[in-house]
Amino acid sequence: RTKTDMGIVNRRRKNPDGTIGGPDPSGPVDYEVSVLSFEREKGDPLAILFNYGCHPTTLAADIFQVSADFPGAAKREIEHFYPGTMAHFTNGCFGDVRPNLLDSEGENFRGGSFGDLQRMGRRLASGVIRAREEAVPLPVEKLESRLEVFPFPFDPGYRFKDEESLEKIFPGLVYKFRKTYQPLESELRWKEFWMEKLRRKEAVPPTVNRDIQVIKIGGVRIIGIPGEAVAETGLKIKKTLGTAFTVGVSNGYLSYMPSAGVLEEGGYEASLFFYQEYPGPFAPDTERLMLERIYSMARG
Repeated sequence: RTKTDMGIVNRRRKNPDGTIGGPDPSGPVDYEVSVLSFEREKGDPLAILFNYGCHPTTLAADIFQVSADFPGAAKREIEHFYPGTMAHFTNGCFGDVRPNLLDSEGENFRGGSFGDLQRMGRRLASGVIRAREEAVPLPVEKLESRLEVFPFPFDPGYRFKDEESLEKIFPGLVYKFRKTYQPLESELRWKEFWMEKLRRKEAVPPTVNRDIQVIKIGGVRIIGIPGEAVAETGLKIKKTLGTAFTVGVSNGYLSYMPSAGVLEEGGYEASLFFYQEYPGPFAPDTERLMLERIYSMARG
C-alpha cells in the first residue's frame, strides 16, 4: 500500500445557503492505493489487482466517446511497465470523491479532457508500481470467502403508511436534502410512484436486502460493498481492520451509501432514493450496523 494523490477531492462543500456540493479540500479522501500482485515463480507479476477510491468521471459531458477513464489509462501504463501482466482495477469507497478538476476561478468543477485522464492514470499507475515494488510476500495457505445478505434499513422517521402521511412528510424530505421546499420533477415522480403503490394497497418495505462479501487472501481482507459508500466509511474500515480494502458496487447495486454524518447534512449522496424505487433515505444507524456486520465477517 502507498499514498498516491492522482488529483482527487471530496465533492461535498458546505455552501453559505445551506446546500451541499462543490470541491471541499478539507473533506474526507482516501489517498491510499492498495495492490495485490499475483506472482509467477520467477518473480514476475502474472496479475495485479489495484484499488483506489474515486469516481471515474474525468471527461466533460460534451465528450461522447466511450472511455475507460483514468482506470483504463492506469491499467495500460501498468501493463506496459510489466509486460505479460494483466492489471485489474477495483474502486473503493468513492461515493463523495471525484477528480479534482476546477474552473479558472478554482471554485467549481470543470469537465476534463483525454489529456486529464491520461495524466491521472499515469499518476495512479506510478503509485501502483511503487506499492508493488515495495510489497512483501504473503503466505497464502487457503482462500476464504463469506457472502451474507444484509437488510439495509430505511429511516423510520420518514416512513409513511398511506397517501395522507406521504403527503405530509414530502415537503420535509425535499427540504432535508436540498434546503428548498420547491420539488424537482424527479422528486414529484418519486412521490407519485409511491402514491400509486399506496392506492394499490402495496406494503412499504422497511429494508432492502443486498449482499456483503469478505474475501481473505493471505491475511488481506477484501470487503465487497453493494453500493457507493463514502470515503469516510472506507477510512473507518481500514483503521479497524488494518490490511483490508473495500470494493464498491460489488455483487449488484444498492445506492449511494451515506455515513450518519452525510445523512444528517443532506445533499445528493443522501437523497438518491428520489431516483430509485426506495421509500425514503437510509436510517441514521445504517453505516454502524453495516460496519458491525463487516467486522464480524472479517474476523470470523
